[in-house]
Amino acid sequence: MVVLDDWVVEVHPRVFREHPELTFDDVVHSVKRSMEWKERENTEPIKTVGIGPDLNGRILQWVGYWDDDNTFFVYHSMQATDKVYKELGLM
Repeated sequence: MVVLDDWVVEVHPRVFREHPELTFDDVVHSVKRSMEWKERENTEPIKTVGIGPDLNGRILQWVGYWDDDNTFFVYHSMQATDKVYKELGLM
C-alpha cells in the first residue's frame, strides 16, 4: 500500500504471481503517472483502465476501482497491449 496525497493505492498480489517481472513500485508509478485512463461503462463497482510508465520506462496497463475509503485497488497490470490502447482511443 502507498499513500498518494490523500488517496491510497493497493495492488492485488495476483498481479505479481501472473507477472513476476513487475514490482509493487512499478505498478504504483504507472498509476500515479498515468498518461491516459477512462472509466469502463456498466461495471460495478466502476472500473478504471489506464496506462502509464513504470520505473523502467515500460508502458503498463492497469485496471482498478475505488473503494469506499479513498483507496484505489489495482487488480490487473501488465505491459500495455494493443487492445487497451484501442480501448483508450490511442490506436
